[in-house]
Amino acid sequence: MVIILNKIIENLDIHAKGSWVPIIWTLILLIVVLFMPKQKMNWLQIYCTYGVISAVTWIANSVFGVYIDLVDFGSGELTGIGEMLTYAFVPSSLAILFLNKLERDNRIKLTLLFVLLSLFIEWTCHISGYMVYKEWNLFFSIPVYIVIYYFFLPFHYRLIKDIEVS
Repeated sequence: MVIILNKIIENLDIHAKGSWVPIIWTLILLIVVLFMPKQKMNWLQIYCTYGVISAVTWIANSVFGVYIDLVDFGSGELTGIGEMLTYAFVPSSLAILFLNKLERDNRIKLTLLFVLLSLFIEWTCHISGYMVYKEWNLFFSIPVYIVIYYFFLPFHYRLIKDIEVS
């Protein structure tokens, strides 16, 4: 039993350099989503967005982080708790915050604000040593974030906007 518990703790990769950064970001963003005024999104839309964005993030990481090997998170050999939280909650929470504030007249400003926020979060993960760039750098993320916030998330919202809590 002790061997199994030690293996679980080891696989959580808690001791990876900078692993506290994604944990802190996850806690901050989850608290903000939990207590934010629900202006445009209901709980069912939030639930759906967490699932969809988390799945897209896991797929993107599998392609760019594992197969193409552009970046490593944590120790690089394991998918630890920090990495799981990073994929499951950070992008999804940002997406929910973005969509909850998105209006036709603020789309460009909101996109720029969230691109900057996403870059800042990525930068903090990098400078803490948690995120190690291989064939990637922060500037490559700018067009990716623009496409996500300006095109993909509004499209996602159009698909889920009619989901009602019954």
